[in-house]
Amino acid sequence: MKRRFKLSTFDWEAIVEIDEAHSETAPSIKMMVEFWMGWEERVEHHDGNYTAAFLEQLGKKLIRLSMEMDKREIINELAESEGWLRLDGSHGITVCEVEQFVIDDDIKFREVRP
Repeated sequence: MKRRFKLSTFDWEAIVEIDEAHSETAPSIKMMVEFWMGWEERVEHHDGNYTAAFLEQLGKKLIRLSMEMDKREIINELAESEGWLRLDGSHGITVCEVEQFVIDDDIKFREVRP
């Protein structure tokens, strides 16, 4: 079964599709979650749900990358990055949409004395 998830925060969102019937989906998610330090706490925080831990982790990565890249570039970047796989459906996980994350706020500044 294919499930779609909307990842969002502030004025940003992405859509990720997870094909639970694909033979590589569960092992791929587990590998990408367990690659990073602190994975036990993230999985525990999501009551043992690796998919939820993965989606939270992926969302944070996508926000950072979407500041400078489009969806195609993000998929290629992840495929070449340690701890990630190509998220084009070949492993049962597809990044379908990624908005560019833009900081619209005016940057405030003032001089400070040491």
